[in-house]
Amino acid sequence: GPHPPFPVWLRAGLMVCAVLLVIVGVAGLFLPGLQGIVTILAGVALLSLVSDAADRFLRWSLKPWPKLLGKVEELRDRSRDWLAERAERIAHRKAARRGETGGAPAEAAPAAAAPPSTALLTPLPAPLSAPPPAPVPAPPPAAAPRSARSRGRSRRRRSAAAG
Repeated sequence: GPHPPFPVWLRAGLMVCAVLLVIVGVAGLFLPGLQGIVTILAGVALLSLVSDAADRFLRWSLKPWPKLLGKVEELRDRSRDWLAERAERIAHRKAARRGETGGAPAEAAPAAAAPPSTALLTPLPAPLSAPPPAPVPAPPPAAAPRSARSRGRSRRRRSAAAG
């Protein structure tokens, strides 16, 4: 019979994982070392947990191999039961945290006045400030431009020494 749908978060997670498996499987068709067809089959089987179209495609594609189809369906049904059980446990835990019991609404007991928390009364430590930035060293002073007269003397000295 039809199975109750999974919660939205679980369906979304299953779809993402299934699509990733199919993508890896397609890559495995071209890359050595990856079992492309097996990985695609696993992705479609996982997707068939949340998609009727994927379920129909899986049954159609495995029709020539009834034994394999039976094994895949058995594994898929066991996976569906396991996932439904886990999703139900998580839902019960969330409900328990919120105080819901799942039965008749319980009467709220009057809450006892709790003493004020001393943690709110303790002073906060002073915020840590960053150390001041290190001073940036000043660039070395630029050499004073030489005058045309001193440049001329240098040329004469060089030419006298060369000649």
